[in-house]
Parts: sequence; structure tokens; C-alpha cells
Amino acid sequence: MIDRINPPQVHPIGVLPDLNITPEVVKGVDIFSVEGGTSEVVKIDVVFKAGSRLESKPMLSAVCQAMLKEGTASFSAEQISATFDYYGAQFGTDLKKDRAEVSLLCQTRHLDILLPIFAEILTCPAFDAHELTLLKKRGKSVLAVNLEKVQFKSRLLFNQLLFDGTPYLDKIAPEYYDDIERQDLLSYFHSNYHLSEAHIVVSGWDCDTAIAKLSNLLPDSEGENSHSDEHIAWDPIPLKRFQEKPGAIQSGIRVGRKVVGRSHKDYIPLYLANIALGGYFGSRLMQNIREEKGYTYGIGSSLNHLEYGSYLSISTEVGSEVTGAAMVEINRELERMCHEKMDLDELQRVRNYVAGSLIQGFDGPFARAQRLKVLLANDLPSTFFRRLSQELYGVDPDEIVRISNKYFHPELMTEAVVGQWDGRNE
Repeated sequence: MIDRINPPQVHPIGVLPDLNITPEVVKGVDIFSVEGGTSEVVKIDVVFKAGSRLESKPMLSAVCQAMLKEGTASFSAEQISATFDYYGAQFGTDLKKDRAEVSLLCQTRHLDILLPIFAEILTCPAFDAHELTLLKKRGKSVLAVNLEKVQFKSRLLFNQLLFDGTPYLDKIAPEYYDDIERQDLLSYFHSNYHLSEAHIVVSGWDCDTAIAKLSNLLPDSEGENSHSDEHIAWDPIPLKRFQEKPGAIQSGIRVGRKVVGRSHKDYIPLYLANIALGGYFGSRLMQNIREEKGYTYGIGSSLNHLEYGSYLSISTEVGSEVTGAAMVEINRELERMCHEKMDLDELQRVRNYVAGSLIQGFDGPFARAQRLKVLLANDLPSTFFRRLSQELYGVDPDEIVRISNKYFHPELMTEAVVGQWDGRNE
């Protein structure tokens, strides 16, 4: 009989393994491998220093990445799409402020067919003028819809308040598509998509074979010219803005501020405090604003890391009639973190959640590859996750209060609200 009365015992996690951050250098490119898995599937992630902060025109980086699969020197957009579909391969892109990632996930037995296409996508995309026209038309339609959403608009407003005057500022509008031409894409690609400054993470089944086959297709990038990259200093002051959207039945809310990154001595207690505040389903924000008040379907807080800084972000959508009440409760939970010690049961739940997340992050080669990319992006040692798993049990309620007073005071927060808010007309 299954015991449905007494929960299973909770045990501290064991020692997490250190990830190998020593690359194999092939033709001037740093290549990392994460071997494992029981299926003959391999994933290749190529991470370029080509983030949105490097674009010379608004939205150029996003259009460039979207155009990569729309044809190369030897393959049309139709051929690329049809071949990937036929062989069950997944082609993916991911654009962040500091980096752009291009990925291929496929069965290892199809590498000989798929890798030549993938290699051309990485090195010589065509940026076909006709395909660009179609993509801009689609992009403008999608963006027009998104700009009607309070969640999207509050994210843009929050980004403006936090990053105004820096390359991290997002400039997004439908008319920006009209200013992007094929030559802009070629120039941006050749200026930023340098393999010599990229790194490749190969994970899954038989990584050595995948690396050997890919290496044969990549050009020699040793001595390739690199672009200059100046340090970005940003120190935002707390600002609070409300943007009315007539007729909105919901309001989008973003609250946050600049915080420290993963290499700072405050990071581990700050990480735990953020989980307790809004980092999982049992968090204080969720219990108050969703479970008790019923103002939202979901609310969460996250720590977001950039190459030149990190920031806290609390985000939610609430009914427009409770916008003010929701803001009161968010600030109340921030105040509680600063002044009320959490009991040991709550802290243990947070520790257990973090421990489980860490274990899940090492479950299989693809998950470990994601952890490896975190280390590489943040210039962290191979021991980082092992140290995190060990030190999280040493953080006590007094330390949570101390760190919350340092980073969670409501008056230190930037607030961006879009929608309807009775009594607020600014």
C-alpha cells in the first residue's frame, strides 16, 4: 500500500559535479562537449557575442537572427525548412542583450545531411531581399498585436526606466522594420557573428563525432578580427511610472531594481530571498496575491543577469479594478521580507526547492549543457553550482532579513504599470 498520509523524508542533496569549462580549440573556436544520454540525439549550441545591445539600428539584431534560416549561399529558405522537417531536426535561435544563440537538435545519424546546412547558416546566410520583405511584413503584424497587450507594454516601459541612456535599452516599434535593409543585415552579421569570439557547446550522444564533422565544415577563424566592446556603466535611479491604456481590463505590472550578479558574495542569500519572495509557486507573492486575494493567475520575481550588471524583476497582470490594491500588496511583501524573519519551516521549503532545481539542472546532457552556458556567460568557475548547493543550507533567517534590507526596500524599486488605475492619471 502507498502511504498517502506521511510524506517522504527530505534529504540534503549530494555533491553536484563540477562542469568541464576547458574547451577544445578547433580552427580558433572554443568547443565544449557534454556527453551523455540514452538516445542517439545530439544538440549543438553556438553562442555569439551578437546581442541586441550591439545593433546599429533598432530591432536590427532580432531581424538578423530571424533571417538566418531564410536562405544561405547554397540552400533556399524552402529547402532548409523542408530538410529540417523531414529529418525531425529542430533549429532554434535565442537573442539576448549580450549574446545571440543558434542551435541544432537532431539524431546523430542525420548529421551528414544537416550539418552542411547548419554550417552555412552560421557562416554565410543570404539575407535574401524577398524573404526580408516577407519577414518584415510578418514582424510588423505580430508586433502590432503585442503592442496592444499590457504585459508587453509594461515590459517595454520597465526597460525604458531601468536602461535609458544605455545600449541595453529596447527600442521597439513597427516603423523600425521599414528602416532595415539587406545591407544593414550583412554589415551587422559580419561585424558581430565572429566564430573566433563565439563558443560552441555540443551535448548528447557521441559528441566527438559531431565535433569532428562540424569542424570539417567550419572555416578557419584564427586571427579573425574582433569588434571593440566598451564597458557599460548603468546606475538607475528609482522611478515610478503609470501609463494609461483606455479600456484595458487588465494592468501589466513590473517592479524591480539593479542588484548584484552571480559572482558577488551576496548572491547566494539574495538568490534564496528572491525564491522566497516570488521564485516558485509557494512564494509569498503567489500565496498573497494569487491564492489569498485572487488578483492574478500568476506573479513571480526573477534575477536577470547581463554582462554588465544584474537586475530583479517582479512581473504580473491583474484585473484593472485591483491595480492599486495589487501594488499595495507587492510593496507589503517587500516590506515583510525586510522586517519579518521567516520561520525555519518556510526557509527549509525554499532550500528544498532550490536543491531540487539544482538537481534537475544536472539531469541529462542537455540540462548540463544549459548549466555550462551559464558558467561561460558569467565567467564563473566550474565549482559554482557545487558551492551553491553546499552554501544554501548555511543561510539563516537573519541573513535573509539582512540581504532583503539591502536589496528589497520598496523605495529602492522602479515601478512600471500599464493599464487602468483609479486615481492615477500621470
